Amino acid sequence: MLLKLKIQDGSKRPRLFICRLESLEGALSLINHFFSSGHTVVHASLKYEGRSIDIPLEAFDGDSFDLPLKQIREQWEQALKNPAPP
Repeated sequence: MLLKLKIQDGSKRPRLFICRLESLEGALSLINHFFSSGHTVVHASLKYEGRSIDIPLEAFDGDSFDLPLKQIREQWEQALKNPAPP
C-alpha cells in the first residue's frame, strides 16, 4: 500500500510525502500524526493493488484511530464467529 500526502509545513511551504505501508491502520495513524503535529494536510490518497483512493480529510482531527478500529475489528470477528440466526 502506498500513501501519498500533500501537506503544508509550519512555514506554509508545500511538501509531498510518499511512503509504503503495510496496513490501513498505519496509514491512518500517519495522517493523524501530521494533523496533530500542526501540519496542514491538503490531500491524501492510498494506492493499493493498482487502485487509487482519495482519503476524506474531514475525518481527521489528530486523535488516534487505533482503539476505534480495534473495537470494530473485534466486533466484526465476533460477528463472523457467531452469525445471527435467519
